[in-house]
Amino acid sequence: MRGNDYSMNTISIQKYLIRGADSEGVTEANRLWGNGTLDLYGVFERLRGN
Repeated sequence: MRGNDYSMNTISIQKYLIRGADSEGVTEANRLWGNGTLDLYGVFERLRGN
């Protein structure tokens, strides 16, 4: 139905957020910055497939 992900759980949400992070200027993940800055718009764009 409408492309909803019924199997979504906290692990998959974490993966979406990591993939949607803006890692510009971050060469590798670290404790202070992680994978970069959070880009929620980018996360939802990836979910939509754009």
